[in-house]
Amino acid sequence: MNVRSRKNKNLKLTTKPTFLGRPIQTEHGPLYIDYLEKMHNTIDRALDEYPRLMAIRVDLRFPKLRKNEKSGNVMTDFLRSLQSQIDHSGKRKKREGSVRVHPCKVRIAWVRERSSSINDHYHLLLMF
Repeated sequence: MNVRSRKNKNLKLTTKPTFLGRPIQTEHGPLYIDYLEKMHNTIDRALDEYPRLMAIRVDLRFPKLRKNEKSGNVMTDFLRSLQSQIDHSGKRKKREGSVRVHPCKVRIAWVRERSSSINDHYHLLLMF
């Protein structure tokens, strides 16, 4: 069943077990259809660019001693750093001449959650 979010009436929620023919996890509560569509589009674009796509799921948590980031740049900074490290590694391998280096654009889908801890945590899907 699809309903509107109480927090934001512009967003629709789903409790259905599938989305666009793919299984989704709604056991812990409904999911935002708008976000599912964006993730689906990101995955499709990544597959269009890289037919042999590698995807990795990662959970990121802040240390207990660190206060929660309020700037909203956590994922932007993380992705920029990761892309920079991949680019640097490719340039180094090219310089050494040891292997053929293909360009690699990282695509990411992520959600932020907060459960019983005081800090948010992030679930990421990294696609190379």
